Amino acid sequence: MKKEEKKQNVIDLKYKVVWKIVLTLVRPYLKIFTNYSYSKPIKLPEPSVILANHNTDYDTLLLASCFNNQTYFIASENCFRKGLKSKLLTSNFGLISKIKGASDTLSVMKAIRTLREGKNVCIFPEGGRSFNGITSPIKIATGKFVKVSQASLVTIRLSGGYMKIPRWGFGKRSGKWSGKIVNIYSPEQLKNMSAEEITSCINDDLYENAYETQKINQVHYKGKNLALGMECALSVCPSCKSIGQLKTQKDTIFCQKCGLKTQINDLGYFTPDFKFNNPTEWDLWQEDFYKNYITEFTDNTKEIIFDQDVCLRKFNSEHQTFELGRGRFSLYKDRFCFKPENNSEINLMIENIPDASVFSRSNLNFSDKDGFHYELYADRLINVRKYLSCWEYLRNQ
Repeated sequence: MKKEEKKQNVIDLKYKVVWKIVLTLVRPYLKIFTNYSYSKPIKLPEPSVILANHNTDYDTLLLASCFNNQTYFIASENCFRKGLKSKLLTSNFGLISKIKGASDTLSVMKAIRTLREGKNVCIFPEGGRSFNGITSPIKIATGKFVKVSQASLVTIRLSGGYMKIPRWGFGKRSGKWSGKIVNIYSPEQLKNMSAEEITSCINDDLYENAYETQKINQVHYKGKNLALGMECALSVCPSCKSIGQLKTQKDTIFCQKCGLKTQINDLGYFTPDFKFNNPTEWDLWQEDFYKNYITEFTDNTKEIIFDQDVCLRKFNSEHQTFELGRGRFSLYKDRFCFKPENNSEINLMIENIPDASVFSRSNLNFSDKDGFHYELYADRLINVRKYLSCWEYLRNQ
């Protein structure tokens, strides 16, 4: 056996040992202290592509409680720029880096190679945690990946996470959450299915709507500051139609411009007299608003949306970052524009930005056709989802 193979075997053994120790400790903790329920863990076929819907930062542990196999996770590149935390994760779990907001061919190749070595790979195919509690449609690229992998497919649905730890929120809430294996598809089954059929099965298996589930169960998710951070998900006031004027305090969300306000309770619902029953309804209305709002801009000289006093950085696949300054970031009909203080203007054309996504609550990641990767962020809560929504509509046009 070659020296490199021996070294890799030692690393793989370490991953398995760490995996077993972590699950032995985490499973009872989740069950006893967080009210998490899951079916009896089973041994999965190897290799398997494991897919799950995504609502919280804890989802890797939640879904891993459903099976016993040591698994390699595809993780956002941002996770590799967290200092000691990143070193602990990468050295003990063998994470596969995926750049958010980019078509990362290298991560796909690494995942395929890992599967061909007989190991399992887990992916959250939505590309990010849900902001509104509804599983985002899974793209056909995922079905193609499963088809090419020639591995088994395991689908896991996680429920209750959005209500318990909403992506936009702060702090933890009491209440139930759960995880279960929905289906296990063998390589033989997948061989006789098209990529479209596989994608359809994945969408059916992973679909979760937090408020449809809440209608049935009516679970109380008690906690403090239940509305705090909601402005990272919602940016359009339904009364005065202003953008970026929403703020939150404790259990209340309000508009700084017109004074509209409502509170959210521990069932996840707004006050009865409010226009929307819950944040998901508001979010769906907001997406329709953006579609109509963009059509009002007939040329490329007016800002559609903007944020002042924000920062932009550039980073590469080696996790090195280069700060581009602080200033005004805007979206026009044909471009992103960044005007840093005491520096030259940066224009990034929409047609040259094939991918974009949101990281955490309020960081926007996107890439251009030349392979450069960017991240918009601030030292306060801002809503960057508005850029993602409008960018998608402009790209489609």
